[in-house]
Amino acid sequence: MDEPILSEFSKEFKEALLDFCEAPSPEPTFVSRLERQLLERQQVLARSEQPKRKVKRLGRQFAASLVRRRWQYAVLVLLAALVVTLFAIGPQRVLAQVQRWLGYVPGIGFVNLAETWVLPSPVEITQGDVALRVEQVIAGSENTQIVISVPGLSENDLPWPNEALERPGFTAYLLLPDGSRLELTRWELDIGSGKLEYPALPAGVNRVTLIVPRLPLVPSGALPEDWEIPLTLRPASGKLNEELFPQLYSPTDARDSHHGISLRVLDVAQTSTETAIHYQVEWSHPDWEYGFGLGSMRMPELRDDLGHIYWQSPRSNGSSVAVVAIPDPDVSQATPTPSALSHADTLVFPALSISASQATLWVDALEFTVPAQGTLSLDLGGNPQLGDAWPLDIHLEIAGFPVHISGVRLREETVETGDGGTEQRIFLELDLEPLEEQGGFSLADFDLANPTQGIYGYSGRLFAGGIEQYKGQIVFAAGSIPGGKIELQVTGATLLAHGPWEATWSIPEKGPAKAAPARLYPDIARQPGRGIQPVVEEVFLSDRLTAIKFEAVGLPPEASFVQALAHNPADPDLYRRAVELYLEDNWGRRYEPGRNQAIIRPDGEETSFDPRWQFFQPLEPLVQSLTLHVPGMEIFLPGGAWFEVEVPMGVIFKPEEYMVTVVGGGGPERQETEVRWVSDSWRVDIDLEIAGYRLHFTEAKIERDQGSDPPYRLLLAGEPPARERGDPYLFSLRFAEVERPDGEVVRIDPVLQNRGLISHPFGVIGAAEPGSSKIQSWLVLDVTAANQADLLPGRYRVELSGVTAWVAGPWELSWSISGK
Repeated sequence: MDEPILSEFSKEFKEALLDFCEAPSPEPTFVSRLERQLLERQQVLARSEQPKRKVKRLGRQFAASLVRRRWQYAVLVLLAALVVTLFAIGPQRVLAQVQRWLGYVPGIGFVNLAETWVLPSPVEITQGDVALRVEQVIAGSENTQIVISVPGLSENDLPWPNEALERPGFTAYLLLPDGSRLELTRWELDIGSGKLEYPALPAGVNRVTLIVPRLPLVPSGALPEDWEIPLTLRPASGKLNEELFPQLYSPTDARDSHHGISLRVLDVAQTSTETAIHYQVEWSHPDWEYGFGLGSMRMPELRDDLGHIYWQSPRSNGSSVAVVAIPDPDVSQATPTPSALSHADTLVFPALSISASQATLWVDALEFTVPAQGTLSLDLGGNPQLGDAWPLDIHLEIAGFPVHISGVRLREETVETGDGGTEQRIFLELDLEPLEEQGGFSLADFDLANPTQGIYGYSGRLFAGGIEQYKGQIVFAAGSIPGGKIELQVTGATLLAHGPWEATWSIPEKGPAKAAPARLYPDIARQPGRGIQPVVEEVFLSDRLTAIKFEAVGLPPEASFVQALAHNPADPDLYRRAVELYLEDNWGRRYEPGRNQAIIRPDGEETSFDPRWQFFQPLEPLVQSLTLHVPGMEIFLPGGAWFEVEVPMGVIFKPEEYMVTVVGGGGPERQETEVRWVSDSWRVDIDLEIAGYRLHFTEAKIERDQGSDPPYRLLLAGEPPARERGDPYLFSLRFAEVERPDGEVVRIDPVLQNRGLISHPFGVIGAAEPGSSKIQSWLVLDVTAANQADLLPGRYRVELSGVTAWVAGPWELSWSISGK
């Protein structure tokens, strides 16, 4: 063997390679298959760094994110594949291949590791009982990225209020061997972690010192300061050893196209706790720019062939780097660089099931900013005042879409300032007719501006309280209202291209076939108990979750089961107790809801949500039986009732202070004082009898909050309903429709109510004040005028369709799964 050829490899690699030379030759079919797999890998297209127009958006809905975890995952097949390929295609060609690398770095993403230096393992220093750890360093030809953490640090460890959260003036620099320094160009911070970006290191430099005067988002003097961490980097592609690497592969046909726009999955890194997807969007229109990520009304989804659905999770901060050889163009059938414009980025999801053989990236829509023209002229008169409104009949064509503006009004709202305070902002609110979809596209929003007068705005689709609205907002930079005519130019627009896009690929074989998910149907008749009680109707078991479908037996006629409860409904302080709904296996291990790594949609509907299903953690090995602890359940009782209430004219509002419990938001759990605007209370006498319950509302008042939806709310308060011992606790009122004083009839969507989503009106039986043990009946009604700026006085007629009630347990439901 030619020694210079192996000079780039470690001693362990060379010894393994020489041992392999003594072994029998591999089967030709095996060599051929491995060669074909390596040659099929395609080089990742460079990410297009086009400048992007900053677009204000109206009410985009995104889900909550999942818990961040660290990970490592062993991949030794890569080493064997390289050894075999050396004999299959020759040592000179394989050396040319291993000089080019693609890597997935947890917390950073996919990077080109050619001529890149990395940190071999995390480096940590301590001052007292506080540690600062450098998790990752990726020093490439374009920039240097560093991931840091402060293990164990949380917002509860810091004083509140935290000035570093209000003004996060973070500084940290890299000290080079010659005494010069590299300053931060970009950073992303959280309490206890941070991602820092610097310019590229000078050629030949692999030793730097990270200087951190103060920890991220930590106020001055709260924790040790002046941190210095020496870092020694090594070439990312110069040493192959048997470290723990995530698996990375490049699907060949994971692509879907609609409207001349393609979504393609370039690379996938799968680990034991996350799945990273490097994707690319391609389009052909030269004037379009890729917008705000994937998806519109729904988040992107990763789906597998077992029925699991995964949502995005935060990128992890592990300390491993995945590497894979990328063949040179002269030995592969590389895809030519497309002529279309493109954008590449990374999505991170929880880990795919080890039993899955196929995956799909599902995206409902793609967003693009496009050039647009148009002129909007408004005449505000000689002396415009807050609350003034003007009907309009203005028709525009923006980016090929018809836009009809039907009205405008002057409003004021309270906004937060950068120093933690608030200020009043005056703006014009526009009313738009619905923006219709055409040809698979819809106009999401458009920008308006008159820089000379310091007037800026935007208009588009808004979702508030589950209701689709079309609004616009025009802000005066000077703070004063200009009189007379103003003219605004349309400066750009955002289009939504509707799909869905479904890019599907096969997951490479990872060894022996794994067991598929199991479905169990426990015998309801054998589940113990008498009277009203929950039962388990179906169980779905996989390595990513345990899903349980509940039902109930012994219900009153026409009643129906809604959902299992996480807390005992007899406890007046429901939301501050530990979760009492949990599974327990025969080994005494406990599984709580909400810690699952995926969900399923059992009925196969794209948007279905069934509260009868609860999702738990996946089961540990060797489980033979389960016991389900259920503290209570909610049921629906149909019924009919109606009432009328009069909202007086000339209501006067005054400020009122109240205490709220704030959890998160950059600080520890705390009590804070806030101010709301309320009217004086007045007496009412509203008796309701519905579904066997009797309610009496005695007091009414109106709250005003121009920054909320709706701005005006009528609150009716009364004593809790009387009940006999053992009767279900009345929890909420269900509504059919509301007839307003202006003649409009608002019909309430029963599907939204059944899913537990708040709509207006809504009524609950709950605490009189936050944290209070006093129970009271509450009913909230939207009393905002059609212009969304004024109170609508007059008589309201409200019709109800039933109630929901809480039935207290506890119950224990057990069944065997030994035959799964």
